[in-house]
Amino acid sequence: MKSDGRKLFDCDCYADCSRVRAKQITAIKSQIQNDPGIVRGKLTITELTKLLHSFYSATTISVADKRRFGLM
Repeated sequence: MKSDGRKLFDCDCYADCSRVRAKQITAIKSQIQNDPGIVRGKLTITELTKLLHSFYSATTISVADKRRFGLM
């Protein structure tokens, strides 16, 4: 992802597909409620598509994990 002035990223970055971790949605919602400043904005449809493609095509994510996380 490219840093483009929207302040989503401090610098250009990438999705690290070498390790996938499960996290409960309730924990994520609680974290956002407790610290709303961690939300820096929204990805565009193009950015989200590129990110999801990275997950779908990652050879480092097992087929079982892809199924578990709805990536297949």
